[in-house]
Amino acid sequence: MGYYDGKGIYRHDGEGGYDCRGIYRRPGEGGYDAHGIFRRPGEGGYDYEEIYRYPGEGGYDSKKCYQRNGWDSVSSSSSSGGSK
Repeated sequence: MGYYDGKGIYRHDGEGGYDCRGIYRRPGEGGYDAHGIFRRPGEGGYDYEEIYRYPGEGGYDSKKCYQRNGWDSVSSSSSSGGSK
């Protein structure tokens, strides 16, 4: 399953992407969550619906689509997130 990163670009799981501040992140790299807080890989963070999500939990991506099981707003990273 894929997700939309912080710039609204569709990414496949395990692919890099842009975090919520528009910084490109490689898979496994940290990134900024939707509240602008830097999150390390494997750390929780806020999704695009402003809901705190724990690592491995689903959440909403930048297109407001719900993603299950460990999506990341970065590669979330995740922030990644992503985070996610």
